[in-house]
Amino acid sequence: MARQSQENLKLQQFRCPSCGQNITQLTPFKASIECPYCHQVSLNPLVVDKSILVPQRVIPFSVSKDEFGEQIIEALVDEDNLPLDLFDQITFGSVIKAFLPMYEYAGTFEGTWNCEEGYQVERKKRQGNSTVTVRETRYRPASGNAYGNFSILALAYSGNDIPPEFERYAAVIPNDGENSYPFDPELMGLNSDEQIVTLEMNLDPRHVWADQGDDYVAKLAHQACLKQAPKNHRKFRDSYRVDVEDEGIYTMVPFWFVYFYYEGKSWNFMTEGSGSWNHLSAPQSAKIPLIRWSIVGFFVILGFVLSQIQELNLGLGGLAIGVIGALLGYFGYNLFNRVKRIAGACRAFPESNFAKKHRS
Repeated sequence: MARQSQENLKLQQFRCPSCGQNITQLTPFKASIECPYCHQVSLNPLVVDKSILVPQRVIPFSVSKDEFGEQIIEALVDEDNLPLDLFDQITFGSVIKAFLPMYEYAGTFEGTWNCEEGYQVERKKRQGNSTVTVRETRYRPASGNAYGNFSILALAYSGNDIPPEFERYAAVIPNDGENSYPFDPELMGLNSDEQIVTLEMNLDPRHVWADQGDDYVAKLAHQACLKQAPKNHRKFRDSYRVDVEDEGIYTMVPFWFVYFYYEGKSWNFMTEGSGSWNHLSAPQSAKIPLIRWSIVGFFVILGFVLSQIQELNLGLGGLAIGVIGALLGYFGYNLFNRVKRIAGACRAFPESNFAKKHRS
């Protein structure tokens, strides 16, 4: 990815005792490291005087650095309220390729819920000298059980060697389990020329489950219960029970992370190494939604005015004109801005596959 700033993100670093250069490709699973600059072999500071627990599983990278860059461009172009000059000013920090220690938890949950379900009834009511039929809402008990499976990965590390945004994103993520293999350092690509950051696990699996995993599964159970509950309900209550089959399988999980900068502020994009789960924080323009809703408001008012002009005799037709105009204005303005974002991305990253695709 082009356009790098001078600010670099630093996680685990070690200064070569021979030439003094920083070495960022560290892993706690090899006793020695070779400096890529002077080729001096040194003891690995992550291993010396430590008893390192080797992970049970590893998930290899399936997204390359170039593919990660393409994902960033696509994610930014898809942001409706992105400042239209961002691609003319954006700069990037160092792209971090990292394996983070995580625990895999898998199992089942059962949620139990109850509430009061609202339903409509008709009854006769005296109104003056006549009887009218009125509808009213009454409530009756409703309850049920929701079941589901879960498989999640929760971060097994806490410390200052990882950016707080990265730590929050990686705290808990869904796990499909399809790309997980028995641990082998070769699957982590530690012999490649790329700089890969690794961190060792420093949290107990019971602590991680209690702090992160249990809350995440509780939300899954709550959502499953809500999905079953009747739409018109009140006094909703639920509880859940979890059976954990795979409790705390120590797994190395791949991630890409990068900071980017716009108008002196930092933002970030990160993704799990398979590209399935990503997160973007990006600047938002206050002017764009203001213009968008001003266009919608103009056509709504125009439709109302047209419906009230008796000489035109439009009636509901005037309101229809307003609604159609509002929809066309809303989606038309969004399309206009998207075209501008695409053009900006093509200017900023002319060699990207994104630019080649949109120029063809």
